[in-house]
Order: sequence, then structure tokens, then C-alpha cells
Amino acid sequence: MKIGIPKEIKNGEGRVALTPAGVKKLTAEGHIVFVETGAGSLSGFGDEEYRSVGAQILPHPFALYGWSDLIVKVKEPMPDECGLLVDDQIVFCFLHLAANPKLVEVMCEKNITAVAFEMIEDDEGSRPILAPMSSIAGRLAAQAGMHYLKSENGGKGILISDATATIVGAAGTVGRAAMHWLGSLGARIRAFDKNRQALDKMRKHYCFEIVEPDPESLRRAVAESDLLVLAAVAHGASAPKIITRQMVASMEKGSVLVDVAIDQGGCSETSKTTKLAAPVYVEEGVIHYCVPNLPGSVPRSSTNALSEAVISYLPKLAKCFIDQRLNMKALKSCGDIKKGIQIYNGAVTNKALADSLGKEFQPLIIK
Repeated sequence: MKIGIPKEIKNGEGRVALTPAGVKKLTAEGHIVFVETGAGSLSGFGDEEYRSVGAQILPHPFALYGWSDLIVKVKEPMPDECGLLVDDQIVFCFLHLAANPKLVEVMCEKNITAVAFEMIEDDEGSRPILAPMSSIAGRLAAQAGMHYLKSENGGKGILISDATATIVGAAGTVGRAAMHWLGSLGARIRAFDKNRQALDKMRKHYCFEIVEPDPESLRRAVAESDLLVLAAVAHGASAPKIITRQMVASMEKGSVLVDVAIDQGGCSETSKTTKLAAPVYVEEGVIHYCVPNLPGSVPRSSTNALSEAVISYLPKLAKCFIDQRLNMKALKSCGDIKKGIQIYNGAVTNKALADSLGKEFQPLIIK
């Protein structure tokens, strides 16, 4: 298979989908790998390192997209990249399509097979590609919260050890990572998650108060929070709007809200996407940090973990296709890959995504 690895152009994205070590595994199996020049530069990998393991370095994305059967990248295709997509191509990356209906339309029109990193799920229900990035995102959310609580940044002017932090979606990987870092620095942690059983198990490892899963308990917890970290997701669909404007307005002025779920639309009615160049805004007196794609800002820390997770699935993904069409016989034994396929043959194949966008759902039928 001809595999293309383009340079990321999304604002603030410094990662590359595969390291030279990952590319070496592909070329050793006989795949042809194209890498756009400079794709690995922000992650600390030069063109020569890719060339030395058998990759072909291409100076422009036009040729890379045009010659590749499979595009492996970090983030969803940007508007400037959509025109480069070739009919019947396979795209493997973080997609978060529920927040991007225009991209869904483009992919359906071009018969793109869209396979989402975040939807690959193993037999135990974990998401091996998403998990390491979510852990990093949780740590960065904690750092952002601590930074903006300082008075010079518009915050209350308190140490995190004097702060009350409420984490919504606390049982997920992002929530657990944020809890670990904030708790280790002395913050008073309150945890909210619809999965009460998971929270009870977590108490063996973390010190926190449980916010009961009812609207009044959550309302009180939010009102008393200095820092609110939002990490609740509905996999394949838009993030649930758990936090109302009224809840945000009840927080003290100078409090901080970090919405990690902004990639999927955000968990608060007051959340709107920001960029690293201007990461915050104030709404209802509360500082909002709603930067998507947090791990992209630390590419040297995150790329290796991402590449290791991605390369473990690429050989299996390649075997599931023959001439860019699904090999249903091979897919039958690859349930994890099947769960990752969001669009195929011009149709949405994930029910949660279809329902979220009001699109017709077309399940993948394996005979």
C-alpha cells in the first residue's frame, strides 16, 4: 500500500503521525511511504531520518495526497486539505466528525473511508490510540487552570493548593490525569461522572469528593469551584452540554473553566473554540480556556506515544483493504478497526455520529 504522511497545518499542531521508527516498520513490510518535507520537524525528526528508513520525501502535499492510497495524519483534514483528498482514499487520523459536519459532507462526496483514531477500541473497551493523548491533555488542562488562576492572568490570585477544582467526566482518561496532577499539588478535588461505580473504584488511588449525579449537586459544586475542568465526551457524537450558562454565572469572578471537550463542541453552553495565540476569553466573569487539540502543543512529548499506538494498528488496517475497498473477510476478525470506520462508500457508518448530525446511518454489514 502507498501511505502518505503529510505535514500538519492545523493551528498549534506540532505532532507528526509516525516517527522514523514507525515508518521503518512499514517499509520493512513492503509498503511505500511518502513523507512531506518538514513533517517531523517540530517533533524533533528531520527529513533525512525518514529517508534513511526508506521513506520518500515529497516537497509538496499535492503529490503526497495524489499518490497515496492511505493518508495517515494527526488531525482531521483542514479546509485547505479537503481539496487534496482523492476519491476513494482512506484517511486515518483524529477526526471528531460530530463537530465538523462540513468535513463529513466532503468525505461522503468523495467516497473517503474515514477511520478515526479516537474510535479504535479494543476488546476490553479501551481506546489505545486516544488514551495516551488524553492523559497528556488532562495534564495540560491542569497546567492551564493553574496558570490562569494567577492574578496577573486575570484570575483570583490563588495557589492551586488553596483552590477547589471540580472535574466533570472525572472517570475518563482526561479526568483522571487532571485529578492526579491537581491533587498532587494540594487542590481540593470534586469529581462528577455518570459512572458512579468507576468513581468508587478510583477512590482507592485518588483523594476526592464525589459530586452526586443530580443537577442540584452539580450546580452547587460548580458554584463553589475555583477551577472547573470539563472532560465529558460521548464517543462518536457531540460532547454533552452539561454546564449551563447559569451555572457558569454562579462561579466567583476570576474563576477558570477549562473545556477539554471543545474538540467535540464543548461541555458548557458558554464554551467556544479558541487558539493558542489567544487561548482565553471571559464570559460571565469566568476565564474560559477552550483550546482544542492540547497535546499538539507539546509535540516532542506526545509524538512518540502517538506513533507507537498508531503503528500497532496500521498493518492490520492495511490488510482490511484491497485496492482501497474493504476486505470484509479480513474485517470480520478486526472488530477494533471496524469500530474506527466512521464513513465508508459515501455513507456514515457510526450511529452516534449519524444521529448527532441528522444523517442516515448505514451500518457496515460483514457477511
